[in-house]
Amino acid sequence: MKYVNVDVFGKCSKNFHHNENKEPCSASPDGDCFKKFMNGYKFRLAFENSLCTDYITEKFWSMYNPEFIFDVHSVPIVRGARDYQYKKDVPFENFYLNTQNFKSPKELADYLNYLDANQTAYLEFFKWKVDLFKKIEENLKNSKIVTSYLNLWFEGVTFLNKAPFCRLCEYLHNETFLSNHEHNRRWIVSEWFGPSQNCWDSDETNFALEILAKFVGYCI
Repeated sequence: MKYVNVDVFGKCSKNFHHNENKEPCSASPDGDCFKKFMNGYKFRLAFENSLCTDYITEKFWSMYNPEFIFDVHSVPIVRGARDYQYKKDVPFENFYLNTQNFKSPKELADYLNYLDANQTAYLEFFKWKVDLFKKIEENLKNSKIVTSYLNLWFEGVTFLNKAPFCRLCEYLHNETFLSNHEHNRRWIVSEWFGPSQNCWDSDETNFALEILAKFVGYCI
């Protein structure tokens, strides 16, 4: 906020503004409300409350909701997982900014001000939408039966057909799956994915040293 204008909404907004900035849309906004609100901003902060492996906020994913992926035009600024983790989960190039790639808040703010003043550079963050639309068009031409153009893009992704938590629940109640002799699938989630092993927001330096130590040990 020292270097670039930031609007904060919700109950915590009064900590940054004189009065509370109420959410313009409800907790489950309809598409039109969300699109109109988000398109009023060039950037959106999508920060985590913890810095952990593959921990990516819903604020980031809401920008890529298949219902209005071509209608919302705002660049997410993320702080949470590392670059390769975002890129692993979303197969697009140059679609977000990660605070970890900047030395300071001022350096990030300076770059945002540059993008704000340079339309050509800013629009580069939406080139992936053009490429995606072209791929969808090609698939449509080569398909005899099409129910939804986005179904082609998300083909094979289970959340289009069944809620992922329902599918997870089915697996957890499937004794054949859990008792597989080749893979022991009975484990405690907190031991497999816990803060002590997968988060580094308390001290990123120690996290880096720990990874280095594990790598060296593996090589030896």
